[in-house]
Amino acid sequence: MHRTIGFLDKELTRRDFIKTSSAFTLATMLGGGAIMHLGQGAYAQTRRPATGRVHFYSPETPDMTAEMGVAYTAVTGIPVDVSYGGTSVIFNRLVAEARRPTADVWYGAGGLIPFEVGRAEGLIEPYQPSEWLAMPTYNEFGLKMRDEDWNWVAAEYFVIGLAYNTELVEAGDVPTDYDGLLDPKWRGEIQMPNPASSGTATLFVMSQLQRLGWDNGWDYMAKLVDQCSAIPDSGAGPTRAVAAGNARLAICFDFMPYQLADRGERVGFMLPSPTPILANPIALVNTGPNPELGKGFIDWMLAADGGQAILGRWGHLPMHPGVTGISRPTTVSDVLHATQDLDIAWLVENFDEIRAEWRRRFV
Repeated sequence: MHRTIGFLDKELTRRDFIKTSSAFTLATMLGGGAIMHLGQGAYAQTRRPATGRVHFYSPETPDMTAEMGVAYTAVTGIPVDVSYGGTSVIFNRLVAEARRPTADVWYGAGGLIPFEVGRAEGLIEPYQPSEWLAMPTYNEFGLKMRDEDWNWVAAEYFVIGLAYNTELVEAGDVPTDYDGLLDPKWRGEIQMPNPASSGTATLFVMSQLQRLGWDNGWDYMAKLVDQCSAIPDSGAGPTRAVAAGNARLAICFDFMPYQLADRGERVGFMLPSPTPILANPIALVNTGPNPELGKGFIDWMLAADGGQAILGRWGHLPMHPGVTGISRPTTVSDVLHATQDLDIAWLVENFDEIRAEWRRRFV
């Protein structure tokens, strides 16, 4: 039996989970000239069906996933529909549609934990991408790169840390560990996303429970909630608040402040230690309507001149070592010293209970 994760208070509607859903074209999305020119890879081979469209679900930055859809269409001629929503909304929709899926591909969920849960629920199915036939289960840094049976593969790495307003906070004053967030001077100056909807916040809460233990971890979260001025549903909301001067610190994934700083916003990033660093996967939806098209899209997402190049331009940490022009100051090797040792099996086993406990205590 499938179970719903996310604890939404109302029935999902089309408006709830489709923020962006259309076939993108060069003319309508980018005025004919703003897209990079991509090479032809395995994703453009003639073994793919000539008709149909790819539909993928993702909680990642809507403008970025829209760009991915446009770029893939430009290379292959295959239209792409993108449905955006928070991690919980997307997971719930996958559960609701399990007997008759609408999506072909699921990309992103604030890290691999929801994908591991989805694998156990039968929401995704194995696919070994042509771009990564020799991908090991773990990389040289000990980070998991794929499911043992290829139910998901990593598209990128996610790093949790702290965004700070560079005009309001000196870099030397930013906490270097998460206990520092409880300092009284930060009361009312912090924002974090809502774990009931955000994959960013869910991963953060789980990591603190594992770092401190169940009881002490929840005590820590209670104190941190008291320090926060707001807990918005959006994973990116707290970082935007920092950039606007409405908060001084925010819990975030590192690409969020990097994206804003690249646009000239007054925001920086601090890497606390220890902190979660995990793969953010992509997977083929089980019995989706266009599995061959979905496989082709996954191949392209993992290609250095495909989706990986777009991830790099958006300040993410793409998996492919051949990506150049990455718009961020750090690489995987630069952040590994801060990696928190996480028990993935424990996190998956307790995923539902942790989210339910958060709702019971704080919602």
